[in-house]
Amino acid sequence: MKAKQTQIGAITEALVNGEKISALTAFKEFGTLRLGARIFEIEKRYGIIFDRNDIKGKTRFKTNFMCTEYSMRRGDAKKVKRILKETCNN
Repeated sequence: MKAKQTQIGAITEALVNGEKISALTAFKEFGTLRLGARIFEIEKRYGIIFDRNDIKGKTRFKTNFMCTEYSMRRGDAKKVKRILKETCNN
């Protein structure tokens, strides 16, 4: 599978391969500060819904923080792989 290497393509490929992505991961690996927008676009494009896991913790200043970690279900990953393969073959 070879997705077009845009931010959306790279994020989609990582999620299809079983990676979990948070805002920090998205910034470091894909150069985007708009992970929520990219996730929305991927969900809309492929007709899937990602698993969301809220991560809570404390900052170094002892204040609370929360961020969301996204992952793709296996069935959805197979669906996206199939769609990408069909797209590449055309």
